[in-house]
Amino acid sequence: MDPFDERPLGAKVAGGLEEGPLTGQVLAEHFGVSRQAIWKAVQALRAEGMEVASESGGYRRGGGGFGPLSLSWRCNRPVVFHSETGSTNRDLFTLALDGAEAGTLVVAERQVAGKGRLGRTWVSSEGKNLSFSLLLRPSLLPEQAPLLCLAAAVAIHEVTGLGIKWPNDILAPTADGVGAKVSGILAELHAEVGHLHFVVLGVGLNVHAQDFPEGVVATSLAEACPGRVWDRGALLGELVDRIESRCYQLQTDPEGVLSAWRAGSVTLGHEVRVGQHQGVAVDLREDGALILETAQGRVPILAGDVQMVLSS
Repeated sequence: MDPFDERPLGAKVAGGLEEGPLTGQVLAEHFGVSRQAIWKAVQALRAEGMEVASESGGYRRGGGGFGPLSLSWRCNRPVVFHSETGSTNRDLFTLALDGAEAGTLVVAERQVAGKGRLGRTWVSSEGKNLSFSLLLRPSLLPEQAPLLCLAAAVAIHEVTGLGIKWPNDILAPTADGVGAKVSGILAELHAEVGHLHFVVLGVGLNVHAQDFPEGVVATSLAEACPGRVWDRGALLGELVDRIESRCYQLQTDPEGVLSAWRAGSVTLGHEVRVGQHQGVAVDLREDGALILETAQGRVPILAGDVQMVLSS
């Protein structure tokens, strides 16, 4: 247990219980508070859905938990939690302009005005998915910012085992070969010529959702990976750490990130259509552009919606 931990008491208690069952007295002495304060912290964690059992040896923490205290512990960083908000990206952008530190995380149980790529909306079901935004302050040029979305896609691929559709959608396989969307990523940056001040990286991930609007080809982790149990709090903690690691890797080893993207891609090697261009996706350029081999030669695609061309 870290006595210099500045997180709320409930988050510190959750972390302290990693060492096994501990009595309220031991926890109170360690954190310099009363046993009543420890009891209240345990009750607050239980209210967030975390399993905390009372045993003869003290408190023992189990799984679960999705709220400001449990997520502060799971993610080991400043967490702003909303039961409902318009957009986590918008919330975090405001905090970033006010000087929020890199690594700050905004999480919403329900998001009502979430945005996706190409001006689309992102539908989020209360209590079933992950909607979050992460503040990054990398030493990159503004023109390198799009690579952050590719890096985040690599991280989500590595955690979930699902494929990446260019540039950063995460897809579960479907019988028709098109794939169903599980996650989307949107980066919004604050920059000037030659200098990137910060990037707000927003992620929507379907974890347990089952009902999607008509016309939306999507699925969830629970449906795509039925043999796995997805604890949203634990999943968020793992995702944020992996996303941060892959994004900051771009500062020193961008090719390592691009190689990992190629390895997780379900776009490369397939015939696709992007706008007026159709051809086989053959590579990813160093700036993140998708290279198509068309009848007219190789064409770099910098933006657009990839559609799989299925053989009849």
